[in-house]
Amino acid sequence: MTCQGFLNLNKAETCYKGKTTTFQRLIKDNTTGQFLSHAKHRKYELFKASKRRLSIVPTIVSCSARLRDQRASSSGNLKYTPGEEHREDQSMKNAYPLTRKGVTTKKFEIFVLGLVVVLILSYICLIRGNGDFSIMDATEPKFAVTAKEMLQRGDWLTPQWNNRLRFDKPPLTYWLMAISYKLFGLNEFSTRLPTSLAGTLMAVAIYLSGWKFAPLPSTRCRLITGLVSSTIFLCNLFTVGWSRAGVSDMLLCFHVGAALLSFFAGYSLVPQRGDECYSDNPIFPWNNHNTIFAKLSSQDKNRTLERTSKWFYWMSFVFCALAVLTKGPLGLFLPVCIISLFLWTTENLKQVIISEIPWIPGILSGVLISLPWYILIIRKHGCKFIQSFFGYHNMNRLTSAVNGHKGPFYYYLPISLIGFSPWIFLIPAAIAFYHPLKKQLWKKRPRYRQFPLFLCIWIVFVYTFFSVIRTKLLSYVIPAVPAASVLLGVFFGRLHCLKEETDLTIPPKATSSDESSMSNISNKLDKVREVTPNLKAFPKWSMTIFEERSQYIFQENQFSVKLFATLTVIWMMTCSVLSFLVVPFAERATGDPDVLFICIQKLRSQKFSWRGGIPWLLASLFSFIQLTSKKEGTRYIRRMRWLFVPLSAGFLSFLLLFVQPAIKIWDTAWQQPLKELSQIANTVSNNQKQLYMLAYGQCDGDMEGQPSVVWYSHRNWKSQEDPKQFLANLAEEKESNVIALVEHRLWKKVPLQDVLSHDVETIAQRGGFSLVRLSPETAKAILTLWGSQ
Repeated sequence: MTCQGFLNLNKAETCYKGKTTTFQRLIKDNTTGQFLSHAKHRKYELFKASKRRLSIVPTIVSCSARLRDQRASSSGNLKYTPGEEHREDQSMKNAYPLTRKGVTTKKFEIFVLGLVVVLILSYICLIRGNGDFSIMDATEPKFAVTAKEMLQRGDWLTPQWNNRLRFDKPPLTYWLMAISYKLFGLNEFSTRLPTSLAGTLMAVAIYLSGWKFAPLPSTRCRLITGLVSSTIFLCNLFTVGWSRAGVSDMLLCFHVGAALLSFFAGYSLVPQRGDECYSDNPIFPWNNHNTIFAKLSSQDKNRTLERTSKWFYWMSFVFCALAVLTKGPLGLFLPVCIISLFLWTTENLKQVIISEIPWIPGILSGVLISLPWYILIIRKHGCKFIQSFFGYHNMNRLTSAVNGHKGPFYYYLPISLIGFSPWIFLIPAAIAFYHPLKKQLWKKRPRYRQFPLFLCIWIVFVYTFFSVIRTKLLSYVIPAVPAASVLLGVFFGRLHCLKEETDLTIPPKATSSDESSMSNISNKLDKVREVTPNLKAFPKWSMTIFEERSQYIFQENQFSVKLFATLTVIWMMTCSVLSFLVVPFAERATGDPDVLFICIQKLRSQKFSWRGGIPWLLASLFSFIQLTSKKEGTRYIRRMRWLFVPLSAGFLSFLLLFVQPAIKIWDTAWQQPLKELSQIANTVSNNQKQLYMLAYGQCDGDMEGQPSVVWYSHRNWKSQEDPKQFLANLAEEKESNVIALVEHRLWKKVPLQDVLSHDVETIAQRGGFSLVRLSPETAKAILTLWGSQ
């Protein structure tokens, strides 16, 4: 048997300037469904936070301390004796001995607990096992070798790869990898550590944003919003894949995401004219600073908020500069466009640019961080760097498909269907829920309530921009993943806040008399505003504790949310079916037959079809049960609030049982043979300056074959895909014997049947590759025979 407390505004005695008022406290017996209409009255204290503010601090209602009253009410004998209220107050103080300092301490402990959960989840998804598999072809070894050569040569200015200049990317990723090598040695874990830490820091920043900009200020809502946001960010293949690869994409994602979140944090802290009561009212403290600045005057609070806001704005400049050092002008272009579009939508562009952003310290910091390297590299290499970096690797990607990376306009939709599973169908539901196209609605809201609009613009711009340009790559839309994760976290936090809002207002099974007395809340609020003029600053849409507005919001969006939630369940079932068919797919794949044979045998022996299909099947079943259960009430949208639990659990199970073991199988079949052969080549070819490779593979427009052999052999390699050109290169070699790595699929095209067996020696054979030794004369003889045939 439990009871609930409610405030009846119709029975309130209003007052102003320090007087006291009395609200009737209605207690409901959930067993009988009756309200105790003659329950005792409880006084509420009205105090002034400043000369122009009036706030109500309700006393916590303890249900367990009033079982005697409930039992008496159920029997119809409600008694009240003098002094009983004092005894109840004392018992409640004993049950809840938290002062303001105690509440703050408990809130901080919950915050730290959630942060610990995020760090543990980040370790499981992004860091654990990073050193257990080899450097993966084709882009990761180019970053690793460039960083290693920087460290070994002591030249931190010019990136070089395989004895060639590499102007594809700025040096920040190489610098961080080189520092990691210096601290932890030359190994796979050190290669991936900077990107793994970038993903972890992004998850922490997302948790902080979810905590700060939760739909309601309660600790429960903040914790759910922050945890769900960071969990969604960590539980998708986009984040896991690029956080476990030693490339620059996750570092760009972190710097761009941190810059945008820092900007909005500063933007939301600027005091607005007419909105001063938002930061002081304890009932609606989304921007709750009254605890931190309780002893400050109104002017001191505004000054402190302005200084804090400028600090966040300055941090946005710093992260943009780091993004420019990570991937060039794109690191500045994305934040500037997203911020400008958001400010134009909210009609705050002129105010923010002119009077809020600290341009001078921000620009100076950005210039000091990003420009020195560009100036020094241009002075050293001149037009060669400008044409390669700014021309080919930046401007050409907008107008042409660089290195053959092309695709249709909708290229990123199927990519995101896989990469952002299982959350992809919930993104349009969240966007439709917040109505970003209603410009008049958003510009009237206080700044901290414009966070969903900011996230929607962030997502839509990233996808639109990279869909328009001609060059398409899987990793280009990674900067949209933090925004999508936070938007879904705020969305799920909003669903959880519905229960809190309901508990503060009309109970779902109230009697007809109680419903009539609590109806038409808007009119009652108007009456309260007549007596308390400071409450006029609150627009009606901001009174989110009232169920009437919440019911309208959810009913308005129920169809779209229901549709996309159903599509999410269907997609998880589809993923389960596809996982069960993984072995037939592998049997029909094209590639090296030896490698495919090894992979298929291990997939069958370890029952990968079941390990991949069962997690998604269970997740879809639990999601279906959650959405169709009547236990949470009749409203479909309220049954969605725990949908993220089976989705995240299904992905984590799929990651641990299928994805990570599958990577190790591929590593065993493909990368491990290359690793062993490259180490053998380094041992047997000490006098040979140039090693040769006959293998498929291009990277960044160059014939690189398998670049991982450069990392493991610590030698320079020259690669070819044409066997004739490969033999021509060997024929020009001045050494008496030449060591070469050949891929069996290409080496079989060479006519070796007419060549003596001792002329071509096979040193070692692993998987689909062999390490051979032959002389330049033998290469010329083979070419002559091949030409005559």
